[in-house]
Amino acid sequence: MHLKQALNILSPYEGKTIKIMNFRGLNCPIFNNNEYPFSLNVTTDMMRYLKTVCVETLDLSDNGIVDFEENSLLSFDRPECLKHLYFKGNRFAFAYGRHMDELKTFFNKSVALKTFDYSYIPVRFKLKEKDFYHQRKDYHVSNSLVYLPRSLEKLAMSNIICDDIGRIFYIRQGSNLTYLDISFGYSNNAVLFQVNSTNKVETLVLDGHFHVTLYTIELVNFINVKYLLWRSARLFHIMLARSDMFLKNFIALFRKLEYLNHLDMSDNSLYILPKHLFININHLSELSLSRNLFQAIPREIISQKDIKTLDLSNNLLPTVNLETRVWADSMNQKHGLYFLLADNAFECNCDNLDFIKWIQETKVKLDTRAYKCTLLNGTVITVLEAYDQMHDLFSSCRNSIWLMVSSILLGTGCIVTVLLLIYSRRWNIAILFYRIFRKIIEKKYGKNYAFDVFVSYGGDSIPWIKNYFIPKLEDEWKLKICVKDRDFYGGHSFYDAEAESIENSRHVIFLLTPIFKVSQDCLFEIDRVKHEISMQNIENVIVIAKDITLKDIPEGLTHIWNYVLFIQWPEDCHDHDLTWQKLRKWICNDLLY
Repeated sequence: MHLKQALNILSPYEGKTIKIMNFRGLNCPIFNNNEYPFSLNVTTDMMRYLKTVCVETLDLSDNGIVDFEENSLLSFDRPECLKHLYFKGNRFAFAYGRHMDELKTFFNKSVALKTFDYSYIPVRFKLKEKDFYHQRKDYHVSNSLVYLPRSLEKLAMSNIICDDIGRIFYIRQGSNLTYLDISFGYSNNAVLFQVNSTNKVETLVLDGHFHVTLYTIELVNFINVKYLLWRSARLFHIMLARSDMFLKNFIALFRKLEYLNHLDMSDNSLYILPKHLFININHLSELSLSRNLFQAIPREIISQKDIKTLDLSNNLLPTVNLETRVWADSMNQKHGLYFLLADNAFECNCDNLDFIKWIQETKVKLDTRAYKCTLLNGTVITVLEAYDQMHDLFSSCRNSIWLMVSSILLGTGCIVTVLLLIYSRRWNIAILFYRIFRKIIEKKYGKNYAFDVFVSYGGDSIPWIKNYFIPKLEDEWKLKICVKDRDFYGGHSFYDAEAESIENSRHVIFLLTPIFKVSQDCLFEIDRVKHEISMQNIENVIVIAKDITLKDIPEGLTHIWNYVLFIQWPEDCHDHDLTWQKLRKWICNDLLY
């Protein structure tokens, strides 16, 4: 039924006491006529029965309420009965004048109110200054000040779009507020604590944006906060800010969170944590840093001794280092540990054998034991497969052991002869090494590159290069790339121009597509890159496979595969950001920072 109908059938309950009245979501688009409109203006007549009821919990959420008449929505005969009030998901604002006066009066009389939910309120976008009420001559700051009742325990004001006038919700000394949600929103609403007061807030939700707290941290005491949710707030800007005020205030905030138990800073593009961020925090048991850009596990984490849940999924971790593994095992032995690591950039290579073994053998509870990892040739397998096929996949890793044994057996008989030979030819050897190293240094550091990247591609890649690749590398990453269809001029030999461009490029990228395999130009470019590799003129050779599998690579590339960094371009557009990040890591580290 429509909310208007629901309120009209309350006549038998006039003057009664009811614990819960749930009118959530009664308005929907199916009700949209003159008698039962979808956009509802609450009238005094509609509230004639409800206002007489002594109700503890009243839920009027999601009813399309856009306005209310005088002495209607906030007018109750017995407001001291009301403990929980929900206006979530409607579309009305408290404007200056009657609306604000009625709101202030309501809060003054609601001495038992514990919950006030005014979330998900889309009212209006930003207005021009001439439309602001506070431009009137009779405006005073007290008009915007609303004192919240001291009985209030939960205040939810998230996801509000109402950037018109300022409203200050004031929390006084002695307030019982324990839950505060002011996440995501675009409004001039503010929650202000009385200066130098000790508040009881235990759950603080700041998702979505920087908060004024970072400007006035010295005025707010959040010592009792146990749950801090600060997700999707672009906190990486704190690390990059030119002014260190934000970073200092960010650290100062965490200095006050002595009893913090649950911290969630997911989806903030964080790649580091400030040093000693958790130095005053000794009770942290749940920490989530998922959907960030960490390439190594921050040392600040393993300083904690009470962690029971650690979420580092959806980052760029190539491994979990020995120090962290030892810490994780100790935490699990102490009180159990749930460690989430899915969707990271794990590598399956000789350096990671201990990590692969640890995944299968540790007693720590993991979200899976079949994480995806990448072999040196670019093939993606699971760590479980790597563990089961360790002898076949990593047999070359044992070469060092056999070399050591053979060196001991064969070197004993030759060591004296070698030492004598070295001693007798010591000056000639010294001069020889000096000349060799001088040539290497001159070639490596005396080289001036004309281009950062040379791109080799087939004709079917031109639209993708023009629309995506060039804007990404040149416009966003500020690299200088060489594209033959754009940068080669007529009047000169095409192959001479290609050879010269490759020689003068820091990196070479082969864009591997079906037409690439049969292109004579591309085969020539592969041969030329072989030559430049032998001359040590190229830093990185990167192969991007697009619409083609690894088994279909040209034979020429297999001859230089040991020098190749491989990327399989994903078909799923949601994985493109991670792929671009990997490419940028290979070609931009020495150019952009």
